Amino acid sequence: MKDTGIVSNFLNEAATLSGAAFTSAARTALAAEKDELTHKAVIDAIPALANTPAVRSANNILATQGAFQAVVDKLQEMVTDGAAVGVIDTNAIDANRCKNVLPNIDIYLKAAGTNLAAVRPTACDNDSQITKVTGGGAAAASPATGGTGTTGTGAAGTTGTTGKGTTGAGKGTATGATGVTGATGGRTGGAGKSAGGFSGFF
Repeated sequence: MKDTGIVSNFLNEAATLSGAAFTSAARTALAAEKDELTHKAVIDAIPALANTPAVRSANNILATQGAFQAVVDKLQEMVTDGAAVGVIDTNAIDANRCKNVLPNIDIYLKAAGTNLAAVRPTACDNDSQITKVTGGGAAAASPATGGTGTTGTGAAGTTGTTGKGTTGAGKGTATGATGVTGATGGRTGGAGKSAGGFSGFF
């Protein structure tokens, strides 16, 4: 999420940048793109995730067909050549990421058990550039529901006994002590834990 957001934000703004500002932003985007590859490698190293049909298909596009590396190469070109290649390289990267890279990153995120999606640049709003990839993968983990506390009912107080006393000629009655109020029972259940895992990836 963070890395795809950094790259997408750079691509949204590249045409407005120049000089050192362009080069610095391109270098930051390149580092983020390489970090995406690092996260991908973690999932690829887990057979239970990497061997699913959906992830194998996504890996074929990202790695075997070179879609991921093509983005890295173009970003490196932008760092090296500066704003002179900004527009043409931005368009090439957007077309590749919108169609090939980002939808397949979504498949990796789904396989890892998250309900997250890669951050798109505004260019992906153009439907002609988007190919939605669907496939299997582990369902997203749902947050656990918090426990519900049970309110305890205290025991009824005991009615005091009627006391008897004597006075000179006749018998009087004294009121017994008030019974003790029952204690409040039960504790509120703890809040449920949300899904963790690979939420910080991509």
